[in-house]
Amino acid sequence: FLALKHHDAAAEWRFQAAAKLAAANRRQKLAAHSLARLSYFVMLRGRHRDSLALAGAALSHASDPFAEYIQAVLRRSLGELRTEADLKIFEEKLSAAAGRLPSQALEEQRVASQAELQLWRNAASGGVGKCLMLYDAARILICLLCKASFR
Repeated sequence: FLALKHHDAAAEWRFQAAAKLAAANRRQKLAAHSLARLSYFVMLRGRHRDSLALAGAALSHASDPFAEYIQAVLRRSLGELRTEADLKIFEEKLSAAAGRLPSQALEEQRVASQAELQLWRNAASGGVGKCLMLYDAARILICLLCKASFR
């Protein structure tokens, strides 16, 4: 309710207070859930670094699929996936979150992210012809430039 009325500070305080109260009463999953929700709220407000830190804080309490998903998506959008191992972890987190996200819209975004990752994997694994399978002029150009640069 507070978030919908753009009372951001009050909404953030409420999520933080809920997490602290839950942790103080040894309800680690509830603390993680509250911080995951706060992380998502902060992400929607464009504060991606803060949101990433909050997702990490949520995961320090307990495993939470939503926090894992937010952390993975933010690491990708912030350019923190630099190695094959990072991409593999990202892929695993996307798969692990399947059917466990709080809304259908988030589930659709998760599926789209997985599909896009698979598209780029296919393009990276083959020759120049694989770039044409991307069907988007900007993506094809990026793919061709990368293939030319990293030969």
